[in-house]
Amino acid sequence: NGQILLYDSELNNGKLSLIFSTDPAPASAITIDWKIQNSTAYLAASFSNHSISIWRLVRSFGGKGWKLDLETNFIAHEESAEVWTVRFDLNHRNVVYTGADDAIFKGWNIKTGELLFAKKGFGAGVCHIEPNPHIPYLVAVGSYDGTIRIFNTKNLSLGGEIKQISSIKAANSGVWRLRWHPSKKHSNVILAACTEEGFKVFRANFERNSSRMTNSEQDNDDVRLRQIASYKEHKSLAYGCDWVMNSEEDLEEDVSGLDNEFSSYLEVKTSNNASKCITSMHTCSNNESRIERSSSSSLCAASCSFYDAQLHIWSVDVCR
Repeated sequence: NGQILLYDSELNNGKLSLIFSTDPAPASAITIDWKIQNSTAYLAASFSNHSISIWRLVRSFGGKGWKLDLETNFIAHEESAEVWTVRFDLNHRNVVYTGADDAIFKGWNIKTGELLFAKKGFGAGVCHIEPNPHIPYLVAVGSYDGTIRIFNTKNLSLGGEIKQISSIKAANSGVWRLRWHPSKKHSNVILAACTEEGFKVFRANFERNSSRMTNSEQDNDDVRLRQIASYKEHKSLAYGCDWVMNSEEDLEEDVSGLDNEFSSYLEVKTSNNASKCITSMHTCSNNESRIERSSSSSLCAASCSFYDAQLHIWSVDVCR
C-alpha cells in the first residue's frame, strides 16, 4: 500500500517494534535507501507510479521517538514506468540516482528537482544502482539485460557528464541487486543477485584500499570486473543479497564517521537466539553470534530467493 514502516532495531521479546509508519500511498513502495548527512538521516523511496520521495528522520514525542517528515516528492520517470531503484549519491550533497523499467538511469538534484542526466543504452530495465562506499564516484548499475556497468560520476560536481567506463555481461538474466563490500580492504569486491542464475561475486581491478590510491589512480577509467565466485544453492529467483559483517573489526572503520546517536544502533550484540539464524552452509551455536569463516581470506554473504522465501548465509574465498 505504499507505506514506509520504521522499526526499532532493538528486539522486544523476539519481535521488532514498529515506531512509525507513513500514510498509505496510491502505489507500491519498491525500494528505499538511507543517507546520513551532517548528523541528519534521510530516506529515499521509489514507487510503482513512476515517482520518488525523500524523507528526513526527526525526533518526535518530546524527543523520545522518531518519525519521517516528507521533504520532497516528484515524478522521476515516464508515466508507465515503475521506479525499481533509488540511491543517494555519496559524493554529491543533493544528488539521488533512479532507475526504472523504462531502461533509463537518471540523476536528480533533490533540492531543485532538476534532471542532471538521463543515461540510455540499457537493453532492459535498470534494476539497481550501487555507489562504492570508499570510492563514491564509482557507481555500479545492474540491469535486466544481465550486464553490470560501472560509471564515473566525478564530473557531476563540475556540471559535467557522467561516463560509462566499464561493463561485464554477468548473466543471461537480470542483475537485480548489487552490493560492494563495505570494508576498505575489500572495497573492490561486489556481490550480484542474478535472478535465474544465482549469486555471483566479482572483483574490480582497482586498488583495494582506496585511501592509498594516488590522484592518477583515482582518475584512471580503466576499471574491469572479473567473476571470482558463484553460489547456486537457491532453488528460486536470486533476489536479494548483502555482506555479513561478522566482527567489531569489520564494523570499526564503517561506523567511525557517524555521530554517537546513530552509531549506537550499529553495535554488535551477542544473542542467545542466534541458533535461529537461517543458514545453509554454516550453523550458529546457542552461545555464538558470529558466523565462522573458512579462512582469513573468505567473506560472508547473505542471500535470499523470491518464491521459496529462503535466506542463506555462505562464504566466498576472495583470494583467487
